[in-house]
Formats: sequence, structure tokens, C-alpha cells
Amino acid sequence: MGYYVYEYLDEEGNVAYVGKTSKQISTRIKQHCSEIKFNGLTKVRYLECKTQKEMDNLEMLLISHLKPYINSEAAWHPYSWDTADYPSNYQWINYTDEITYAPSYQEIRQQKFNKTDIMQSYIETLDSFENLFEYGSSKNIFQDLIFLRKDMTNIIKEQLKNIRGF
Repeated sequence: MGYYVYEYLDEEGNVAYVGKTSKQISTRIKQHCSEIKFNGLTKVRYLECKTQKEMDNLEMLLISHLKPYINSEAAWHPYSWDTADYPSNYQWINYTDEITYAPSYQEIRQQKFNKTDIMQSYIETLDSFENLFEYGSSKNIFQDLIFLRKDMTNIIKEQLKNIRGF
């Protein structure tokens, strides 16, 4: 088990977020990939600490000094950079694995709400009705209408779920 303090940097090189983890650093970074507030941040660097206390203190020190804009103000501590112990032997390590974010809600919604697919489903159902009336007996038409109604209901319910993003 390791102890890590890490920073997300924005495109201008500003520290956007400081965090800590006792998990593998790659595991923690992957967890952030599902959070919208991290989308677009692709540069991460980290420090390896020897103890949990060192990790906790270093995270507090960096948040207090840098005041990263993604960290909440509640995380800022009244540390003074001048009085805090920041050993010069810390060496930042660049995180080199690819960072892939989960698609945003809007992207998911666009993928699910495909008008062409919806229209194709409706056309297929209407074609079924046409064939039904052209070749079926009254009894068969009635039974097929019941099944088609269920199919149409399921199609509509599925599309409503997609549109709402459920």
C-alpha cells in the first residue's frame, strides 16, 4: 500500500485540484473520471509519501497554499507556507496513463435519443399493421393488434427513458 498526494493541472498549468489516496494512484484517477468537474483536466502529477500522517499533512499544506479552484473552500486550512514543513526532497511524478472521462450527460442523451432509430421502429410497426390488414383474418388481426400494441408501448417507454436520460 502506498500513500499519495496528487494534483490535477489545467491547460495553463494552474493547480485545479489537490487530493490524496492510499489506493493505487491509477485507481483514484479512474474514479475521478466519472466526475464532471474533472472533465478536460488531463495532466496529473503526484508525490509518494512514506506514512499516512505525511500524506495528510502534505495534502493540507498544498491545498492551503495553492487554494485549487475545484477543492471546496472548506478544505482550505490555516497553514502558513512559511511555517509548514515542505521537504525539498519531494519529487513530483507525472501520471502517464491515459485519462479517459466518462461521457457527459448531454453526450449520453444524444447517443440514446437517435431520431433515425425511433423513426425506423415506428415504420416497422406501421408496416406490420399494413401486412396484418392485408393478409390476416379477423381473429388473427385482433391477436396481432394486441401484440403490436405491446410492442409500440415498449418502444415508446424505451424512448421516453432515453429522452429523460434514465
